[in-house]
Amino acid sequence: MAGKPKPITCKSFLIEPDGRVVPFDELTPERRKEYAEHAGNQMAKTLQNFWSQHPNEL
Repeated sequence: MAGKPKPITCKSFLIEPDGRVVPFDELTPERRKEYAEHAGNQMAKTLQNFWSQHPNEL
């Protein structure tokens, strides 16, 4: 392979509850904030469930 390799790019999408697929960079600031809060809450629940089931892993 000759020359410089092409840079890798990626694009994130959010699947809305109504099924629409929206590019993450097209979300409104309000929707992005809602998503961040929801994602944070989901992560907290998941971690809480894990630690309650695996206390010896702390």
